Amino acid sequence: MPADTLACAHWEPPVACASCGACCREAFDAVPVEEGDPTPEHHPELVMGEPGAWREIRRVPSPTGCGTRCAALNGDGSVTSPFHCAIYAHRATACRELEPGSPNCHLARVRTNLSPPTHTSVAGPRSAH
Repeated sequence: MPADTLACAHWEPPVACASCGACCREAFDAVPVEEGDPTPEHHPELVMGEPGAWREIRRVPSPTGCGTRCAALNGDGSVTSPFHCAIYAHRATACRELEPGSPNCHLARVRTNLSPPTHTSVAGPRSAH
């Protein structure tokens, strides 16, 4: 087999978070803030809701004009302005638990049209509007 032949039609190179940012962009509608998360203590301006009730990280309109993205996400994914989390050291548990290349990472990439859906995707791409 030639060296440049892909072994699987669904193969993708390893995820580079700085050029992707799918999990922080339009893929998910909310990032829950759990009791004990450091975000409210260090960045209360980014947390919506009251202690003891549902709390989440504030979202802002996406620059793509479709949906919202996490208010702590900076950059546009370009070489000169890679995506990065402004509160990385104090991010919520949901963010800490989402591993690059994991099923939830793949789902975020599918929902933002960065990866093709596969038979293991739990949801397809989000609509454009």
